[in-house]
Amino acid sequence: MTITGARQRQERFTVLQKWVSRALAGNLSCLIVPGPEVALSHGLDVTAAGMRITATPRDASMLLIIGELSEKMNEAVAVLYAQMPRPRAIVNLGGQTPSTLPDADFSAGVSQAGLIDAVDWLKRALAKGAFSDSPEDFDAPVLHARIEYVCPMHPEVVQNEPGSCPKCGMDLVAREAGEPAPEHDHGHDHREHRHHEHEHQHH
Repeated sequence: MTITGARQRQERFTVLQKWVSRALAGNLSCLIVPGPEVALSHGLDVTAAGMRITATPRDASMLLIIGELSEKMNEAVAVLYAQMPRPRAIVNLGGQTPSTLPDADFSAGVSQAGLIDAVDWLKRALAKGAFSDSPEDFDAPVLHARIEYVCPMHPEVVQNEPGSCPKCGMDLVAREAGEPAPEHDHGHDHREHRHHEHEHQHH
């Protein structure tokens, strides 16, 4: 029973590492994808299962994926996972693990029982210091591009992490930074300007 998203470079598990792992086991936090509202819609009570919900990947020990994700969300979730501190675990309830991620540490159907089993597994793994001996460094093509999150209704609202629009409350949508915005047609004005220049030359 090991956590793939953990790193252990030393031959023996030190006393300090054991203490840290046990502390983590007693204070689990999860980042829910696509979002907490999806967990609620499936009747999942994350707090009752023994975890707190966090909105930022840097504060999460578990990436909880619920159901199937869209192609865009598959890319976004790879970025979120890369930002999570080690040790980190992937739990998938009711869907396939996105191809942009390593295999899930725990998979089950979408149910409160499945969620509780996942949390119990992670607590035991952390308490025992179940670090993978030689985890591969996580990499995905999307990590070489910066992802930003924008509001579909208010494109001026751009954030570096997922969340809700402060203006309308809609979920922000992931996109690759630098994607071209719709261009306005300046051609008419340019042609009009050249026409005036031509008339000026004749005068």
